[in-house]
Amino acid sequence: MEHLTSVLCAVDLSDCSKCALEQASRIAKRDGAALSLLHVIEPRVVDDLEQMMPKGSDVRKGALDGARRELEKFGAGIVPPKTKLDVVVGDPLETILAKAKEANAQLVVIGAFGVTGAGRGAGSLALKMARKSPIPVLLVDGRHAADFHSAMVGIDFSEQSARALFAALQLARLERCPLHAVHVFAPPPLHYGAPTPQASPTYQRQFQAALKQRLEALVAEQRKLVPDVKVACELFEHTSHGQGLIDYATGKKIDVVVLGTLGRSNLKTLLLGSTAERVVRDTPCSVLAVPPKA
Repeated sequence: MEHLTSVLCAVDLSDCSKCALEQASRIAKRDGAALSLLHVIEPRVVDDLEQMMPKGSDVRKGALDGARRELEKFGAGIVPPKTKLDVVVGDPLETILAKAKEANAQLVVIGAFGVTGAGRGAGSLALKMARKSPIPVLLVDGRHAADFHSAMVGIDFSEQSARALFAALQLARLERCPLHAVHVFAPPPLHYGAPTPQASPTYQRQFQAALKQRLEALVAEQRKLVPDVKVACELFEHTSHGQGLIDYATGKKIDVVVLGTLGRSNLKTLLLGSTAERVVRDTPCSVLAVPPKA
C-alpha cells in the first residue's frame, strides 16, 4: 500500500460501489495516481435483452452505450477529470482481473457487497476477488466512504501476515491513523483440570508475555522500514482466530482491517486461508486483502 501510480475501481452502480468509488477517488487524489473506472455487464443481461428486442437490433451496442451514460452520471462530481471510463460485457471477476493487469494497477477497489444489498460483510464477487487477485484489493464497506481513522492487521506470525503488517503500516502512514497489530490466541490447555504447571496463573502470564514479546519484536522490525506510525500491539484471547479478529474489529470500531490472504493453512491452491476468508466474509468494516508475494 505504498504510494500508488494506478488504481482500478470496479462498480456495479449500487450504493456500496459508490462508496468504493469515493474511496478510490480519494486514494488516487492523495497519491497522484491514475484512476480507471470499470463497469462490467454480465452476458446474461445482454442475452435477456436480445430476447425482448426486435431482430436486427444492435442490443450489445445499445447496452454498452446506455451503461456508459449511466457510468458517467454515476461518477460525476466524484472522479477526477482524466479518469478512464470503461464498460465491458463479460464475466465480472475475469474482466476486473484483466483490466487491472492492463492498467498496471497496484490496487483494485470494489464494494464489499453489490446490488443485492448489505450483508454482514463481503459478498460473493468481493470474496472471489480477494481469493484470485495478484494485487491488493480494498473491499469497501458501504457505510464508509471517508478517510480511515483506524486500521487493524491480524498477525499469526506467518510470512504472509508479516507481509500484511508491512502493507498495514504503509496504509496507516498514508492515512495518518493509528494501527492495531492484533494476535488472537487461545490459552494453553489445562490438562483436564489437573494442577500442572501449564494450568497455573504464573504459566499463563508467562505464555502471554512471550507472545506479546514476539509480536512487539515483529512490529519493531517492520517499523524500521515504515516509521512514524502509531502502533498498538494487542493480544486478544479467543478460541477462533477468525472470529477473534472480527470481535476485536467490531469492539474497537475499526475502519479497515488488513489481512494476508494466505496464512498458516494446508490449502494446496491459491485460495484464502480459512481465517482470512471468514474475516473478509463476516467483518462489518472495509478490508484490504494482501496477496502472497509473487
